[in-house]
Amino acid sequence: MNSFSIRHGLRIGKGNGPTNPMAWLYNQAERYAVLENVSKVVAMLEESDAFHRLVPELQVNIGMSLPYPRDTSDVVGVPGRIVKIDTRVKASSCPRFGGSRHVAEAILAANELDRR
Repeated sequence: MNSFSIRHGLRIGKGNGPTNPMAWLYNQAERYAVLENVSKVVAMLEESDAFHRLVPELQVNIGMSLPYPRDTSDVVGVPGRIVKIDTRVKASSCPRFGGSRHVAEAILAANELDRR
């Protein structure tokens, strides 16, 4: 039994639940959907006529993790951020796994708090 199955055990009842041998498979099955979801949101932001008004000087980024993330390589982000150009925003690169370490670390921290 691998540690991934143990770490992402099922929450059933009180105490430690049974292992989740399907966790790894769920991650693999969701890879395309997670990347596609972030890409769609980036496209929506780039097409928006009003979103640029909400973008601070530090710019913005977006991310989404696999159902059972292990580290920053399991989180999709935009490398280099989404930047404001006049009255539009534009992603500086295509979203990818491990694309933004800062966003990934925030998502992983939120996931860890949610697991408790």
